[in-house]
Amino acid sequence: MRRSHPEAHRVISAHGGHAWVSPLTGPLNSQAVPLKGRALKPVAGDHVLLSETSASLVELLPRRNALIRAESHRQKVIAANLDLVIVLVSGEPLFAPELMVRLLATLASEGLPYIIALNKTDLSAESDKARASLQSCLPWPCLPDAEISCIEHESQNPNPLTGPEALVQAIHARGFIKPVVGLVGQSGMGKSSLLNRLIPSAGAQTQAISQALQTGRHTTTVSRAYEWLAVDGWLIDTPGYQTFGIQHLTTEDLLGAFPEWLELQNNGRCRFYNCQHDEEPGCVLTEAMNAMSTQGMLSKERYQQLELRRGLWRRLVHEMG
Repeated sequence: MRRSHPEAHRVISAHGGHAWVSPLTGPLNSQAVPLKGRALKPVAGDHVLLSETSASLVELLPRRNALIRAESHRQKVIAANLDLVIVLVSGEPLFAPELMVRLLATLASEGLPYIIALNKTDLSAESDKARASLQSCLPWPCLPDAEISCIEHESQNPNPLTGPEALVQAIHARGFIKPVVGLVGQSGMGKSSLLNRLIPSAGAQTQAISQALQTGRHTTTVSRAYEWLAVDGWLIDTPGYQTFGIQHLTTEDLLGAFPEWLELQNNGRCRFYNCQHDEEPGCVLTEAMNAMSTQGMLSKERYQQLELRRGLWRRLVHEMG
């Protein structure tokens, strides 16, 4: 693990020409500082250096990782230096499996583990739809890092480990020390409600940052870090999204969201190096799926799920190249 700079500050939020920062070590002592130079583009979670008088932000330190979304031909960094990502989904409105795969490929490219949190589980029929949709976008067999926690829409469930407490327990189980956790999800998944349940003081923290940075109506478009006492770390709330571009990824990066391709290809490589796993002759993925189905090793349902994932793969590869 890279040792932190002794004078580094953590970016809590940034907007326009200012950033809200706090010392990386020691007690929370936040302040708003202007950015020195237009080239500086800090985001929540960044480690930065201030001027000798602490009057301005002068340097952005190297990032361990970054959550990036492509927008047209530009790359938008959403958050940085994360230890774990909570991916929030729901059945009402139903999340989009393709957007999920795009996000998972991005996380895999950065080596970021994740927990999938199913929200609004008091809506049983909709939750069943969400679980079914997850089958088409999660790797098969499921990645070890993909844990699924159920989050009650209201705190009425008598089992304390099925609400937000389940997330806290899952994070503790991973042994992180002062973790920085990203909260990510499509628009409408209930991130704001979950944030307020995980961190009751989030509203007060948001108001202080908004006043300092004068973000006003732009508050939902800016990532923000919140002190999360329950895990002795930080939670970075990111803006909801309706699109998630991955033009910045390579085909190898995309494979991170399709690890079962490698398992199904254990009998060798496809005949063509640029095989799209469609109808090409000599595609070992097609041959493996057909052989396993014939031998009863794949259920009809699982075969259909793999076909859905193969369709996702083809669309995403076409977009990237």
